[in-house]
Amino acid sequence: GESVSLTVDYAMSDLGGLSSASTVTINITGGNDAPVVINTIPDQSAFEDQLFSFLLPVDLFRDPDNGDSLVFSARLADGSALPSWLGFDPQRQTFSGTPTINEVGVIELAVTATDNGGLHTRDSFKLTINNTNDAPEIAINKVLSLAEGSSSGMATSQLQVTDVDDPASELVYTITQGPQFGQLERFDNPGIAITTFTQFDIDNHRLVYVHDGS
Repeated sequence: GESVSLTVDYAMSDLGGLSSASTVTINITGGNDAPVVINTIPDQSAFEDQLFSFLLPVDLFRDPDNGDSLVFSARLADGSALPSWLGFDPQRQTFSGTPTINEVGVIELAVTATDNGGLHTRDSFKLTINNTNDAPEIAINKVLSLAEGSSSGMATSQLQVTDVDDPASELVYTITQGPQFGQLERFDNPGIAITTFTQFDIDNHRLVYVHDGS
């Protein structure tokens, strides 16, 4: 509330008909009013392993008291600190950071505006961190040794790939150039060469390499 001065004009008269007029001044000292939210913060999206940056709109909060400045701060909506990957610059009123796969999901953030007198208000918004598909990585790739004309099962000790996004059943190998003196088969379908298989097949000992004796 602002401090204001009011003037009131008044007149007085007595039983004899005499009168006079005057003016009184009333000074009203205003108190500190809390800032208010005038526009809500829109929900935001980020992507795993990509820089996220969000500048708050300039018209989020207003303080009714002339001359009051607002200081901004940010935390999670439940009052706890921001996650380690996400920072907030109160001077620039900007969030920034790069989430990892461990942050995929939705978090709710709150921004608080505090005036010179310590009164404050806040608004919250949701930040959705989306998954980004990561390439599979070779963990083990060793030579498979066996005697001429024999066969040997394939296990994870010879070949293994990992992927942070997909299970072993979705990691598909494609043979682009087959062996010259034998073929890869499934234990449950002997004599039939295969050109594709999964990491799940390897993990569960479903594959065998058969040498033709050449």
